[in-house]
Amino acid sequence: MLDVSRGRVRSRAKGRQSSLGERGQWTEQGAIPDKTSDSALSADLSAAGLSKLLSRAYAKAPFKQRLMAWGRPWIAPVEAVLAEIPPNSRQLDMGCGVGFLLLLSSNLRRAGPVTGVDVDKAGLELARGVLREHAPGRRKPHLCTLQEWNAAPQSGFDVVTMVDVMHHVPWTQRQGFLKDLFGRVRPGGLFIYKDIAQKPRWAAIANFLHDLILTGERVRLSPVADIEAVAAQCGMRLTKSSKLFRLWYCHELRVFERA
Repeated sequence: MLDVSRGRVRSRAKGRQSSLGERGQWTEQGAIPDKTSDSALSADLSAAGLSKLLSRAYAKAPFKQRLMAWGRPWIAPVEAVLAEIPPNSRQLDMGCGVGFLLLLSSNLRRAGPVTGVDVDKAGLELARGVLREHAPGRRKPHLCTLQEWNAAPQSGFDVVTMVDVMHHVPWTQRQGFLKDLFGRVRPGGLFIYKDIAQKPRWAAIANFLHDLILTGERVRLSPVADIEAVAAQCGMRLTKSSKLFRLWYCHELRVFERA
């Protein structure tokens, strides 16, 4: 039985148990966590571990969401995004879907309170149920539709995450959408941007076909240089720039800090 509320998952294959250190890092039970680092998660938890955790948390979900829960960490650098989320942060996840990232950040980075926004009501309902059952109970998550968010937006977040969302936003609305989100970050806070890459071309084609099959969308990618330019206009300082590969997929990860 998965017990993510204590940051713990049992491995039947190896007969041993792993647990979270007090800084939100994944360690073998009994080991002393590295208290000097807030973002060592990418070295502490593999794609296999994240896949196992998500699979157990979403075991009661419909088949498509169960498959996505298992496969997501294998095709996207989830651990790299998590590693950039400071422990105990107030987090906004724009385009949260069924709550994969919010579940992981709530448990592995002790994020909270967390806010998730999405256009899919059914996905939000699934996220609400999973977080209710598996996220730490001390802070109730706030989940809402984009329409509800636009009616009563919030600001002052320690970290805003936007993962694989920009290529779904209508082209003419992207700059304004991004500027608004940058404004939701508190001074000194972080904006974590991850999206599929335009180059190399073969990887972009793989990403295009992936979205076409799963969502029916013919997505158009924003050059990451455009994202960086808008960030600079909004007083955001680029602190990390990475191009990451998973299987035949390529991803752009950017972390910005608000002055």
